[in-house]
Amino acid sequence: LYTNFEPPTVHDGDGPEPTGDPLPIETIAPTRVLDTRNDACVSRLGAGELIEFQIAVVAGCPADATAAAVNVAAAGPDSIGWVSLTPCNEVAVEDRTSSVNFAPGGATANASIVSLSANGSMCAYASTGTHLVVDVTAVVSPSGSVGLASTTAERIVDSRIGQGVNSRLVGGQTVAVDFSGAIAPDTRAVAVNVTAVQPDGDGFVTVDDCSGAATTAALNVRPFENRGNNGVFRLDGESRLCVTP
Repeated sequence: LYTNFEPPTVHDGDGPEPTGDPLPIETIAPTRVLDTRNDACVSRLGAGELIEFQIAVVAGCPADATAAAVNVAAAGPDSIGWVSLTPCNEVAVEDRTSSVNFAPGGATANASIVSLSANGSMCAYASTGTHLVVDVTAVVSPSGSVGLASTTAERIVDSRIGQGVNSRLVGGQTVAVDFSGAIAPDTRAVAVNVTAVQPDGDGFVTVDDCSGAATTAALNVRPFENRGNNGVFRLDGESRLCVTP
């Protein structure tokens, strides 16, 4: 497994000059809020089915959160299709936009920032039958302690050429990715794109703040396919993220 990390874009002080006003966010430990594969109270979604689930109950989520940065994965879908994440209001099927597109079998994930309903919930609509897994890593909140702003994109790691990581990763290997040379010293989180290049088999990649507690996938992979995904992740005290395939 090769991994490429790209643009760090979250800061709360000095550093690369952002464009526009920073978006106030609060980063949280990656948390699974929905998994229809392992929940006795929530079943696999059928074609045309809508399901509501809570984001506001996640530890560290401010009460005034208005949107959430989530990773949504469709697992074992029946056919080619899509899933749409929206607030839980009336949205006609023809007005929905896809949050993740997929083909039958396996798992396909994508990251998105989705507005929340007034009660802190989110709704998912499936165009075809599928299991659904949703993880949250940050929320948009007026009281957020950091600001999300754009900077110049920069590649931090490319294990194919020994940049940042010396060699191809093996399953279960954890590497700490150091962002300190690319961000301001007081940066607390980054928005990154991670790409798996020619993985050996089906699997997933976790990304976290090196606390060792990550149990959610940032990227799902298939054999010999190049797949990327993005997300907002909290850094550790040494400006690092840890990645484990």
